[in-house]
Parts: sequence; structure tokens; C-alpha cells
Amino acid sequence: MNNSKLTIPSQQASVYVFKQLPIVKGIGKKALAILLKYLYPQSILCVKTNKSGKPYIVDEHGCITHLHVSISHSKMALVIVLAQTECGIDIEYLRYPEKVSSVYAWITHPEDRVKDLTSNVFLRTWTLKEAWLKLKSLGLEFGMDNIRFCAVDSTNNQQLININQEQLYTYFFSVTESDQTCVVSEEPLMIQLVDMTLDTQIDLATPSLSFS
Repeated sequence: MNNSKLTIPSQQASVYVFKQLPIVKGIGKKALAILLKYLYPQSILCVKTNKSGKPYIVDEHGCITHLHVSISHSKMALVIVLAQTECGIDIEYLRYPEKVSSVYAWITHPEDRVKDLTSNVFLRTWTLKEAWLKLKSLGLEFGMDNIRFCAVDSTNNQQLININQEQLYTYFFSVTESDQTCVVSEEPLMIQLVDMTLDTQIDLATPSLSFS
């Protein structure tokens, strides 16, 4: 159950970050569709969802593509990860500091809890569990406390973590000044962050800044 640093060669994955975006129903799927038009202007790609609501991408013939996708949003930030391996992403802000202890107790198994809880550990635990649910195409009804792993390292941003008896690659980073974002993958990744702007009126997505 010990966490370890990643030493295996990674493949590229891109996290597209949309900030100051009014979060309304369906905005994630719409933003993904517009993003795909920008990234692959010569291709006809469509966004579909499975029974659990997980998005996937098909070509003009209805065949599932090699692109794997996961979407998350919180406040006015939206993140979309595209990779060639299964992955899940989650972004969260610390909204109610006074409820951290009670929520942490709700989402964790008693044997997995840390004694000295910090907001950093709480957010890493929450986003890791949410990202894992998306990776596995599961909903909250699975039970957050049923997602078992030992306490996350609050300082190591890349970790190989045993989650429910499966070794998975986890990446922690921030895309704004105060969020916690987590990506969970079945394969090691080299993550590139791409800051984007989105105009839903004319269905246009453009990069404003890229960085690693």
C-alpha cells in the first residue's frame, strides 16, 4: 500500500484549462466538442457519453477513437484531459473549511484516515477519489469510503498509488491560485497544461498560453 515516485517513461497527455468560464449544464461536453474542432480541423469527431455519463470520442463512422477524455469543473474553472490511455481528472477548491473534518470522515474508511488532517491532504484525497471514479466510469453511489488507499503524500506531486489493490499513476497540480487538480491514469503520463479561451457564441476555442 506504500506510495512511490514515478520512474517509468511517460506518454504525453494534455490538460486544457478554461478559466473564468460560466459553468452551466452541458458546458463541459460543449467545450470538448469545440476543442476537438480546434485540435483536429480536418476530422469529424463527435462526443458521446456512456451509461455512467463518461464522455468518449467517435469518428465520422461512429468508431471509438484512440483519444481518451475526462472532464471536471469547479467554480469558474473547467479542465479537460486528452490522452491515449484511460484516465480521470478532478478539480476542486476548498469551499467550506469548517466542514473539512466531517466531510473527510464521510469520504474515507476509518483505517485510511490521517491523524493530523490538513486542507492540502483533504483536497488531494477528495480529488483523487473523484478522478478514480471517472477513470472507472463509476458514480458517487459507489461510495467514496469504498475507494481505499493509504494517505496521500502532501508534498510529492507524482505518485504511484495502490488504489483498491491496483497500482495507478496519480498527478497533483494546480491550474489556478487556489485549486487542487488530480489526474489518475492506468499508464504513466507526461502532462502538459494548456491555458485556453472559449467563445461559446461562435464555437471557438483558442490557446492563450501553454506551459509544462
